[in-house]
Amino acid sequence: INNDGYANVFIAELLNTITRKHVSYIGNPKLMNGVMAKIKIILPPLPEQQKIAHCLSSLDEVIGLQAKKVQALKQHKKGLMQQLFPAEGETTPRLRFPEFREAGAWGVKRLGEIYRFKPTNSWSRDQLNYDSGTIKNIHYGDIHKELNRTFRIDDEVVPYVNDTLADSVKEDAFCEEGDIVLADASED
Repeated sequence: INNDGYANVFIAELLNTITRKHVSYIGNPKLMNGVMAKIKIILPPLPEQQKIAHCLSSLDEVIGLQAKKVQALKQHKKGLMQQLFPAEGETTPRLRFPEFREAGAWGVKRLGEIYRFKPTNSWSRDQLNYDSGTIKNIHYGDIHKELNRTFRIDDEVVPYVNDTLADSVKEDAFCEEGDIVLADASED
């Protein structure tokens, strides 16, 4: 509770939900003090503010604990992958499942022998839209948001090619179920 008798956590969460529409996007996005002071908010009595704040804080704690678990699992996976895949220059992994321990070395092939690489359509964001269209386009920035993450098209917001570009889409560039999509450009 602050000196004025309001639950700060409640006020902060409330502001997170309502202030975006008051942000000025001229130059760098900003929310000026004068604008903030004029924003009207609806407040329940203090006990209800505290109850809501406690509920949301409890969820933040659970989210934080889950994030730590996810990070620990990612580290575990990374360590496991180092053992389940052969080290550079080797063809046999250090760790194998019992039924494969006597299977010998892994075969070596070039990716071009087992995959067909499709041409890309390198369009900028201003040539795409997220509202409607007939052809979806996976922008490299959408799959390059986070290193080593799985991009599943059903779980992602994927933009459409602007209708003016639809005729220029390379016919053999369409993805099919099961395709692996890699970012072929990067700033880093």
